[in-house]
Amino acid sequence: MKKKSENAGMQKKLIKSMSNTLAFTSCIISVIIFLGIFGQGLYFMKTTLPIVMGITFIILGNKAPKIPQNKWVGFRVKWTLDDKDNWMKTQRFFGWVSMIGGSLVVLLSIFPGGEVAYTYMIMILLLIVFIPMGYSYKLYKNKIKE
Repeated sequence: MKKKSENAGMQKKLIKSMSNTLAFTSCIISVIIFLGIFGQGLYFMKTTLPIVMGITFIILGNKAPKIPQNKWVGFRVKWTLDDKDNWMKTQRFFGWVSMIGGSLVVLLSIFPGGEVAYTYMIMILLLIVFIPMGYSYKLYKNKIKE
C-alpha cells in the first residue's frame, strides 16, 4: 500500500515541476516576444528565444523518462495510454530526442550567425515531437503483430 502512495507523491512532484518549468518558460518567452514586437530587440528575440526553448526541451527531456503512466503529463497518445511498456519506452526515447534536439537548438543559437537557429528551431521542435510519435506507433504496431 505504501508503494502506491509513494508513486502518487512522485507523480505530483513531477507534474508540479514540469508545470513550473513551462510557466517560467512562458513568462520568459512572453517578455522576449514583447520586446521584439516593439522593436526593442528583434535580434535579441531571434537569438534568445531559441536558447530558452532549447533549455526548456533539455529540462523536459531530463524529466520525461521519470514520468509514470498517467493522463495529464507526458507523451500522451492513445497507444501509449493503453500500454505501460509502450509508455515507458516512448518517454525514455522522447527524453533522449528532446535533450539532443534542445542541445542542438542551443548550440545553433550561441555560434556566430545565431539568427539561423530561429529558423531551424521550429523544424527541430517538430522533429522532437514527431520522431517519438513515430517510434511509439511502431512499438504499437509491433505489439499488435505479436
